[in-house]
Amino acid sequence: ILAVDMVYTSRISFSEAFDPGRSSEPRLLVGGRIGLQSMDRKWTFSIWGRNLFDERVPLSIFATPLGAQQGDPITYAQAFGPESFRSFGATVDVRF
Repeated sequence: ILAVDMVYTSRISFSEAFDPGRSSEPRLLVGGRIGLQSMDRKWTFSIWGRNLFDERVPLSIFATPLGAQQGDPITYAQAFGPESFRSFGATVDVRF
């Protein structure tokens, strides 16, 4: 078993006012899977990878609360989740 998947995401705006500082760039995420399957298809073992090129994918981009107080009203921070980074794993499927 050999599989490749790709997910393209266009620019995402995290602001109601379409602030260019609060938007993510378009990106293409690539994943893949390689594995073995029994002849009778009773079991499958595979290893997989997601976000193979380790593209940082923000869940949110927001204005930094202390930025305005420090005299810089256009400072931004980003929040990331587990899917924002490269990951690997293994899967075993058994059919009875």
